[in-house]
Amino acid sequence: MDLTWHAYLTKDEFDKLITKYTEQAEEIYSYSIIEDDYVLVPYTKFGLAPYANDLTRYLEAHEVCYGNTPSVSIEGFTRVFCKRWERYASKITLEDEINIFESAYFQHSIHDLMRLYAPENTIIIEHLKRLIREVEELNQCYSTLRKLMSKKLFYRRGRTGLHRIKTH
Repeated sequence: MDLTWHAYLTKDEFDKLITKYTEQAEEIYSYSIIEDDYVLVPYTKFGLAPYANDLTRYLEAHEVCYGNTPSVSIEGFTRVFCKRWERYASKITLEDEINIFESAYFQHSIHDLMRLYAPENTIIIEHLKRLIREVEELNQCYSTLRKLMSKKLFYRRGRTGLHRIKTH
């Protein structure tokens, strides 16, 4: 679920990548997550040593999160995370198991959202709402989160402690 070391490429960028790196094309393609209008390439899964070559550097420059600069619009960032959780929710409903996520669900995406985009609080709240909608049927605790969101009781950690986020 975590998107560490996943490059975000448009379909056109992905096609050019496959054409340029024909020797690795089959392996790149086999690990890539192809969506409607973009491709996520988990570039550490197919044996590329970090910082080893031009391909690694190219993919690293397009990292969807944990990178130094945004590689996708803020809307695209939220869409990528929502799509991953939507796929997870549809898969896990067929299984009889319990999953606990330490920080992959909210913390990592919010951290990068704030670090890369410095959005208004309303954008952060909308991001959270969209993530919750993707998985809310999986667990009753999500209905509790939804109730809290409807009451607009959000806090943001600041340098001087927790601060209530004012929403409208």
